[in-house]
This record gives sequence, structure tokens and C-alpha cells, in this order.
Amino acid sequence: MKLAQLIINHTNDARSSKSSFQLTVVLGFVKNTAASTVVKDLKPNESPWDAVGRTITQLVEEGAKLLPSVLENENVIKSEFDEIASSRIIQLQLSLIRYLEQSQVHHLG
Repeated sequence: MKLAQLIINHTNDARSSKSSFQLTVVLGFVKNTAASTVVKDLKPNESPWDAVGRTITQLVEEGAKLLPSVLENENVIKSEFDEIASSRIIQLQLSLIRYLEQSQVHHLG
């Protein structure tokens, strides 16, 4: 969020002619943000891209761990929905039967 705000501010300044747009300024924002987040635990002789790759790998692994529980919850919700829908259908059928029975009684009476 911080990086996006810095870039937006720089772009807005360039649009309003307060300053010229400079890619080196944007790259500086990226470098500083990366240094304070993803690359802060950079190991000696490790490329910053290795640190970024490691972070992405961790993110994918955590996502893979969460996926089964997310899918399970989705199935639980679908199951509950199916039960509610079945219950509503039964209620509608019973209401229709009662209505038809009452219609016959009134029609016969």
C-alpha cells in the first residue's frame, strides 16, 4: 500500500507539472520498499530475486495448506444450503396440499 501511494503521488506530481516523471524515482521507491519488507532477511551472497522467490514460495505453501479447509467450508455451506432448500420445497409442497384440500372442502361445501 505504501509503495502504491508513493508511486501515485509521484505520478500526480508529474501530471500537475510539479516535477517530471522519473523512472529512477519509482525504482528507488520499489528498492526501498523491497528492502524494508521482502528483502530485509536477505542472506549473504543471495540475490534479492532469491528472497522474493522464497517469499512467493512461502505464500504458495501457506495457500496450499489453507485450500483443503476452504474447500471443506465451501462444501459445508453447500450442504447446509441444500438442506434449507429441501426443507423449503417440502414446506411449499405441504402448503400446496393444504391449499388444495381446503379448496376441495370449500368447493364441495
